[in-house]
Amino acid sequence: MSDLPLWDVLRRWPATAHSVFKLALAYQSIIQGIWSNTYDVNQYPLCGWVRNVSDAQNDEISYTFYSKAGRYTLVVLGLSYTDEAISTIIIDGVIQGTIDWYNPVIIYNSILTLPVTIATDGVHTINFRAATRNVAVIHWFLSLTAFWFRD
Repeated sequence: MSDLPLWDVLRRWPATAHSVFKLALAYQSIIQGIWSNTYDVNQYPLCGWVRNVSDAQNDEISYTFYSKAGRYTLVVLGLSYTDEAISTIIIDGVIQGTIDWYNPVIIYNSILTLPVTIATDGVHTINFRAATRNVAVIHWFLSLTAFWFRD
């Protein structure tokens, strides 16, 4: 067991962003809205997703992770369907872009990507916000299962 503070251990860890994998159930904080765990055996890894059951514009959930600075591809596993919003992705307060979860038929284990930039080495915050929606959608749901980064 190390006598170093956790931050020192993490800082010395030879990690890049692609070593990050977070289940959506392990969120850091709810910024806005009511979020609930929904279990569905059709969604890998048999755990379902975290969903904003408040179904309101700007519902937002936050996660922390450790990463080296760099340009990566954010990979998000979730549910695509007719009631899903567009998620605005924010890393350390900087909007990185959006991911549209709309699909005319239900798609379990939908994997969508977005190029992102992590400005510095260290602990970071990523937020998923239901800020906009596809013109075909009348709800503000986001159904997130997991996310990770790849080079």
